[in-house]
Amino acid sequence: MPRKKKANSADGLHFVVSNGPKPPSDPAVRTIIRRQAMRDVGVERRVRNAEKKLAKTGSMPKSCMPEQLEQQLAVRGVCSVSAGSIESSEGTQTIPDVVFEDEWKISEDYDSEHWFLARHDTEVFCPSPFILPVPMTGYEATRSRFGVDLSMLDRLTSFSVGKTTMGQLAEDPFRIYSLVVDSAPERTGSYLALVPKRYGESRVLSAVTDCLLAKANSTLMPCVENEVTSSKLYARALNVLQRSIADDGKSIDADLVCAVQMMTLNELLDPSRIDAYANHVAGSTRLMEHRSPRAFKDEFEKALFHSHVGPVVSEALHNNTHCYLAEPEWTALYESLATATDKLTERHELVISARKLIFPLPGLWHDVSKALKSHQNLQESVLLHRLEQRCRALDSQYAIWREAYKEYCMSRSLAIPTEQEVNIRRETYGQALESLLIVKMLLATVISDASVVAEEIRVLAKQIMDLQRQPVPKHSWLFTGQEVGVAQVAIATCDNFLEDLSHLPPEERLSKMQRRYMCWSGMLRGS
Repeated sequence: MPRKKKANSADGLHFVVSNGPKPPSDPAVRTIIRRQAMRDVGVERRVRNAEKKLAKTGSMPKSCMPEQLEQQLAVRGVCSVSAGSIESSEGTQTIPDVVFEDEWKISEDYDSEHWFLARHDTEVFCPSPFILPVPMTGYEATRSRFGVDLSMLDRLTSFSVGKTTMGQLAEDPFRIYSLVVDSAPERTGSYLALVPKRYGESRVLSAVTDCLLAKANSTLMPCVENEVTSSKLYARALNVLQRSIADDGKSIDADLVCAVQMMTLNELLDPSRIDAYANHVAGSTRLMEHRSPRAFKDEFEKALFHSHVGPVVSEALHNNTHCYLAEPEWTALYESLATATDKLTERHELVISARKLIFPLPGLWHDVSKALKSHQNLQESVLLHRLEQRCRALDSQYAIWREAYKEYCMSRSLAIPTEQEVNIRRETYGQALESLLIVKMLLATVISDASVVAEEIRVLAKQIMDLQRQPVPKHSWLFTGQEVGVAQVAIATCDNFLEDLSHLPPEERLSKMQRRYMCWSGMLRGS
């Protein structure tokens, strides 16, 4: 029942004189004090009741509403407003008494009434309290909740990111800001750009997206609350992921492959979970092989495969195993990802042709190591001769690519390259020299007279060290650290290849080759 107001209390200025802690004897004064004390309580009660009515209509959840929007919702749907006076020690203030007579419903023209801030608008805009914004749902609500967008993580899907990255992040955790906070390069072709459209359609993809954004939020803005939220969503994502993998009907689903790859990004943000990272990469590899190369047809599936290549090659090199991408059908699939464009991008033909040459390198390294540790058939030198042929074939392919790279740069010598193109040139060329240097050291290992190759190793290592003087982007530590490591090992051990072993007996020659190999390979692998 509405409270009755005295006729004389609606207007006028009232002074309350305090004579101490005892209640005043005048009943009128006590009434004024009581009204002042209950003013805020009444306003809060009306707002709370309004929120309850709005909740029944299926409006936006309170957890997703900023404080300003909550106040707007409390005012929306006013049917009658009556002015009531509120007295204070400083004067009288008139505010509306909000009365809800009808349930608030979203109109059919709701989309034309809503307001929103432009993504790149830096000007603060204060909307009218009688204009209700569109409730954020799906990916937009998740992005707003964690304050992180998937586009901020694009660089984590680049070719240079692998197991070595986790070790580098463990040494200096602040390096992550150069990968996440910096604006991602354009035209990366990352599959993350296609995930928001698929959010909500796949349970496993939605759960892993929530997990990844929560982890990124916890990494960039560490606090106990963010870490707890990240841990809960991580456990939930693993549970949903395991159920989807166990379902035979979803084992070849592109969303499942995407979810597994996104979990590898989640592990990258926590360098201590290197084993979990390796498990997710291995799981992604099994899912890829289960699909077969012919199953990658649309752009989303091809983008998944493109981002999958770097971690797989890195794992094969670290584990000294063959890389399945060296098989002709998988190499052909990777070549098909090349796009015709005037600007150098991650999927330019020149970049694709350079990185596909790395695919056979892990297998070649593994076979050389296995041959030197085995004493079978080495007396006939047949196996070593075959390994030498493979090394020289790969060496010649790199020579052809370097000529193509020079022609590309010469054809654009009159134009000023963009910063993105300069960065991709530097990264791609450095990776090619690094891989070629390993090929030459493998070649020098399996031949008796390696003096000529030793000089080539020295020159190539010096070229890599000279590259470090060029300006590089903030995220260059992804590839420069590996380049410098390989070059330093080559410089330190290249003198071992100067000795001619052709005149030595077979057993002694094999022993010398083994020492050569263990010297540089053990130093490079840290064993």
